[in-house]
Amino acid sequence: MEIKPIKVSSETSNYAIVLAPGRKFPGTVVQGDSLMVLLSTAKEILEKARTLSDKELVSCAEALVESLSLRVEHYERVMQEHGLSLPYPKDNSK
Repeated sequence: MEIKPIKVSSETSNYAIVLAPGRKFPGTVVQGDSLMVLLSTAKEILEKARTLSDKELVSCAEALVESLSLRVEHYERVMQEHGLSLPYPKDNSK
């Protein structure tokens, strides 16, 4: 793990905004447990969309689930690489 200076625009709980080195625009920090909640909600939306048989809605929900899933997978991989525990129970059924 590297220690680098970052610019912090806001430290508001669950709504931190930071500018990482080399980036033009700041990003928002999403805590790991909050990220998992977002993914879980997106999966629920996808399942409900499938029951409506709305292909466009299903496609949008699938894209959202995929995007959040990739972020969760990256988060979990980095946490494991650094020997850190997850702030939520790991669902091995993915």
